[in-house]
Amino acid sequence: DPITLGHWSFRTGDTYQCGTFTNSGFFSGFAKTNFTFFGPSACSIDTGIVVSVYLPVALDRDQFNIKTDQAAFYYYDHNATADILQSRHTAIFSVTVQSFFESTGIATGTFSGTVYTPTGDSAHVTEGRFIAPLH
Repeated sequence: DPITLGHWSFRTGDTYQCGTFTNSGFFSGFAKTNFTFFGPSACSIDTGIVVSVYLPVALDRDQFNIKTDQAAFYYYDHNATADILQSRHTAIFSVTVQSFFESTGIATGTFSGTVYTPTGDSAHVTEGRFIAPLH
């Protein structure tokens, strides 16, 4: 499915998840080198995503194809005691900002990597996509 501004999606195995942002933007005080986005799943309002990204360069002008392995990923369930999936610093989880246009503040990108279930089993997030307004 094509995604539009304010949406995210990803796959784990045969499962497809997608949703919208409740919020997205730069961390305050970090000179536009870090941003986060989060929001509920379209499948269930009790589940959703949080992704925090730490970039090697600032998004203070038009930028393209900036990749980082410094990212945190959580797919949560408000009714559970542990996240459904979460990244760990011991496994690679990558985010690529394919484009960022300073005039609009819109970042388009992809994400993927190894994540873990509450029981410690590994899973793989693939085909992650987002289009986030960053302000």
